[in-house]
Amino acid sequence: MSRKRGSTTAPAPLVLAAPTIVEALDDATGLIPAPVAPVGINVQLTTGSASRNTDWMSIEIRDPGAIPPTWVTLVAPYQLTAITPPVPLIINRFVPAPPPQFRHGFYELRNTQYRNQAGIPGAPFDSSNPGAFRVDTIAPYAVESSREQPTVPVFVNAPPGTVINNAFLISEGGLEIGIPPNTYPSQPGQFEAGDRFFVYFSPVMDPRPEHLVSDPLGIPMLPTGGTFFLPAAQIILSGLYYIFYTIRDRAGNVSRPSFNDFRTVTLLDDPTPLPVFIPLAPAPRNGSTDDLLDIADYKQGIDVHIEEYLDHAIGLDKFELQWGTEPYGPQTPELSGFDVIFSSMNDAIKAAYTATLGPQTVSVRYRIDRNGVLFNSPDKTVRLDLSVEGPVLPGTLEPGDVNPELQLAQVYGAISNPELNTLRIVDADQPVTIVIPLWTVAAAPHANNRFFLFWGVAKERVGPFNLSTLTPGANATFDIPWDVVARHGNGSQPVSYVVTGPGTTNENPSGVTDVNVIDAVTETLQAAQFRHLDVNGEWSCVSLQSRGPGAPPLLFAELFIPADPRLVLNNDVTITVTIWSEAFGFPPGPFTQDFTHPSLSQSDVDNGFIVEIPYGAFLKQSVFGPCEVTYSTVVSSGATGNSELAGVYSVFSNPETFCDGMTIVRP
Repeated sequence: MSRKRGSTTAPAPLVLAAPTIVEALDDATGLIPAPVAPVGINVQLTTGSASRNTDWMSIEIRDPGAIPPTWVTLVAPYQLTAITPPVPLIINRFVPAPPPQFRHGFYELRNTQYRNQAGIPGAPFDSSNPGAFRVDTIAPYAVESSREQPTVPVFVNAPPGTVINNAFLISEGGLEIGIPPNTYPSQPGQFEAGDRFFVYFSPVMDPRPEHLVSDPLGIPMLPTGGTFFLPAAQIILSGLYYIFYTIRDRAGNVSRPSFNDFRTVTLLDDPTPLPVFIPLAPAPRNGSTDDLLDIADYKQGIDVHIEEYLDHAIGLDKFELQWGTEPYGPQTPELSGFDVIFSSMNDAIKAAYTATLGPQTVSVRYRIDRNGVLFNSPDKTVRLDLSVEGPVLPGTLEPGDVNPELQLAQVYGAISNPELNTLRIVDADQPVTIVIPLWTVAAAPHANNRFFLFWGVAKERVGPFNLSTLTPGANATFDIPWDVVARHGNGSQPVSYVVTGPGTTNENPSGVTDVNVIDAVTETLQAAQFRHLDVNGEWSCVSLQSRGPGAPPLLFAELFIPADPRLVLNNDVTITVTIWSEAFGFPPGPFTQDFTHPSLSQSDVDNGFIVEIPYGAFLKQSVFGPCEVTYSTVVSSGATGNSELAGVYSVFSNPETFCDGMTIVRP
């Protein structure tokens, strides 16, 4: 056949090799690992043999199952100008995943290369063959909208009711586990070559790495399922053990844990738990009869001890405690040693007490959890009493709290009455009256109720006192001796009371009344001593001391305050000096002045101290006449210490002159 002149034949389009995916598990399927799906893929693109770096390249994607299968742009055309010539035969392009990820499915990719036409891609003349791209984000036994549990595994050589003990393991050598075939009806979750299963033999029902007993890389799953043999050497602990498995596909998607089956493993002797020991209710240990837990114990904190028992298992046994019929409390960590001590259980203890007044019998017990197998201890029986006589404590408060239904005590002095909650010197050495308005809520006052009063920071207990009236809301009164007040000194004194009765040993506490004791409590201190008396035993000019020369000289007399262990370091002492003048024609007085010795030192307390009384500014007012001295300070008991009276006759003059040489002039 001849060829016509001038005729031309157009060449067929060049076909580029199919693109591949760097992350793909194989090029034939293009399957990427599931964790790559939300990130993106690196696509290896084949370029033409005559490529220029001014050429353009695009990537398209299609679903081959769509009707019709249509190519759509995945990566818009981009110019290859970033490549230094010559352009290699294979170039890489990262394609980020569209949010939130590449969708599960089977796809094809191709790339198309274009010549540059004035800065834009030319005609799409050269395209590649399609390359496989598969995204698998759905696990076995799942579809996009739900995840099911795989079929329960089978104990092949341990039918239901079998106890896995030493004899069984010696006979069988271990446990044979059968994994049923994957019969899931929907394609995404069905069996595929490359699926692997992972077997767990565990005391818990969720997969944890420490309970994985099969190969960490998994065991290949077959269309018929699979088998796994757990050797006896790997079965070392006792308890209730579950068998289950998970399936991981080639892409890395992991199924839910399968339904489980379980068997009891008994390789240890069963424990023999003992009753609990409660130190605050130790009866009958060591002959004790104390089996009562009351409010004082509750406030202190009730501890419960689990003591060492036969056939315990360190690192395995865990414990839960129960009060009465309340739910078991939180579980302890695995046993590390004895005693195991439960504390901070007030909520459970309070809930276990259901009586309204008096002791109630309550059983306390624990159970041992040995890998899911439970062993109950014998009961420890105690008497529990969280009740009070008098008004019932509101339920929002804790046993032992101050009861707001009890009115505050009112305190009155014998003389200063009706001044409320204040005691003065005039009230000293006389009874103090306490007034308590009775409560008006249940339980009503009755003849066997009693009051005990608490006075001072030390809470001296005084009483008991009968109720002078049983009428709710009326004032009950009683007196306490002054000695109670005196033992606690002056100042603000907290006063409260409790209500008691025969129904319970617990006490129902009131709030606190602040009572102001104003210098009403005193103690007697030794008398001051006059120093340097003359031969007549008088305080006179020869008794005076001089601060140095001068006209007139600066003279003073001295008093000595004796040592006393009741004196308090850093307290002040007030010295009161009173003088009279008996000289004819002179003002008779009395002339009184206070002198302060500041801040007692330890030497002052231990050895006593000297106080200087000025002559010219004070003593000179008496030509001759009596002199009296007292001093006071707050002592260690809190009371005011007042000294005994010290007296002397003073002669601070000569016949014609004062002690400082000045002439006496009669007014």
